[in-house]
Amino acid sequence: MLRMLVAIVLTAADTLPLEVTELDFPGLLHLGAQGRVHPHAAFSIQGHGAQPLARPADAVESPVVPPPDLIIEITAAEASLNHLSSYAKLSVAEIWRYDDRTDHVTILRLRDGTYREKRESAALVPLTSELLTTLVHESRTTPECIWRGELAAWLRAYD
Repeated sequence: MLRMLVAIVLTAADTLPLEVTELDFPGLLHLGAQGRVHPHAAFSIQGHGAQPLARPADAVESPVVPPPDLIIEITAAEASLNHLSSYAKLSVAEIWRYDDRTDHVTILRLRDGTYREKRESAALVPLTSELLTTLVHESRTTPECIWRGELAAWLRAYD
C-alpha cells in the first residue's frame, strides 16, 4: 500500500503545478524526551492548492526543515501505534493513514494541536479519502501505469 500511496503523491506532483519533495531522514523522527516516531513516507508540498500550515512557536524542532507537510502511515492490526501527538508536536499538517483492518485511507489534518478526520486533502487538492481508498482497491487488479494514467487524466480535468 505504501508504494501505491507514494505513487499517488508523485502522480499528483507530475500532473498539477506542484513542487513535491520526498523527505529523506534517517528512519526515525527524534523528539527528544518525547521519544521518536517512524512515518512510512514524508513529503514537503508547495504550489497549486496546497494549504501551508502556520507552524506554532512551541513546535518541537524537526530534524527535517521545514517539517513534513504530509506523512503517510500504514497501520497494521497487530501494531497500530498512535503517533498523532508526536506528529502534532512537529506540526505535520496532514497525515494519510491506511488501515489494513478496514482497508480504508483516512485523511487527518492538524488544527489547534489536534488531528481531525477530513474528507478532503489540503496538501493535495482535490484528493479525498474516498478517492484514495478507491485507488488502493483498484491498484490490486489494475496495472499501475493504467490507474496512474486515469488519475492524471482526472486531475487534469479537475484542474
